[in-house]
Amino acid sequence: MKLTEPVKFGDTELTELHLKSPKGKLIKQIGLPFSFNQDGSFEMLTDRCAKYIAECASIPMSTVDELCAEDYLQICAEITGFFGQRTAS
Repeated sequence: MKLTEPVKFGDTELTELHLKSPKGKLIKQIGLPFSFNQDGSFEMLTDRCAKYIAECASIPMSTVDELCAEDYLQICAEITGFFGQRTAS
């Protein structure tokens, strides 16, 4: 994924992230990155998405914390897409 704003990873400036699909072990550790409300609406759990971003992109949480809002939410939507939920609310 191309980033709209680069972030630092050590001495390297990242302009894109490559996400690998999470495996069962990671899903058991973190839990699903979304939930459904009683009315059936979809809710993205951004705190869990952050953990998935760090693991699936192989970057530290400190780098995840530096992502701009647009990139962060776009990557969260991609993460939920691994679970068949490509639209963010």
